[in-house]
Amino acid sequence: MKNLKKRHFPKCLQKAGLRRIRFHECRHTFASLLIQNGESLAYVKEQLGHSSIKITVDTYGHLVPGANRQAVNRLPSLGGVPTLKQKEKKG
Repeated sequence: MKNLKKRHFPKCLQKAGLRRIRFHECRHTFASLLIQNGESLAYVKEQLGHSSIKITVDTYGHLVPGANRQAVNRLPSLGGVPTLKQKEKKG
């Protein structure tokens, strides 16, 4: 693996006309694209070989589309302040 990262990977990037990046950044890009395309965090965990879902969620949880909005919408309305879901219905 070391030979791939040090000798072959930089040459492949150069040949493809891409800027120099670390090999590990490809993992992050792969995981980010999976999540943005709707794959579950459990699937991403398996693809990356993480030992627990916690590692995956801690690293990539912020990328789950609409996750923050879904969490806020599950909260009860506080003191007459409408939730995001209620605001969307009004207008």
